[in-house]
Amino acid sequence: MAKLTQEDLERYVINEVTSACDVLGVAYRELSPEYVEALRQQLAAQFGPGADYLLTFDNMLGKNARQDTEGWALLQSFLNREPHLLFYDAPGSIDRHGVRFLDGSAIPKVLAECFGFPFYITDEAHRFVVGMNEHDYLIGVGSAEAWMRGLPAREE
Repeated sequence: MAKLTQEDLERYVINEVTSACDVLGVAYRELSPEYVEALRQQLAAQFGPGADYLLTFDNMLGKNARQDTEGWALLQSFLNREPHLLFYDAPGSIDRHGVRFLDGSAIPKVLAECFGFPFYITDEAHRFVVGMNEHDYLIGVGSAEAWMRGLPAREE
């Protein structure tokens, strides 16, 4: 097995996502780590503890959560054809990029082609944040919290 380089680590998730986009013909634009950091601070000011922080699932205020290993597939009924931003958590200097999708409704198809990773999605107006954490919880705040309240109960 080849050893991962620092560049490989810094692009670990973004390469997976953009490769899936390319295979599926989904239009996207990469977002820089600096852009994503500023976005997470803006979202923390709106949905979390304040702009001095980065938004995380743990510090979201007023969130709804639902454990479901296939929760990401439910997003098909929520995300629309407007542009959406996807970003993710990674420790240390591992990948901190994000992706702007021209058509947010394509995101579940892209996620289906990727290895699993914790992710966040918002729209450009920042009306919500929704995503999956590393414990298979679908978590939403803003208009995503209201949408999640309306989801039917999971069948066991």
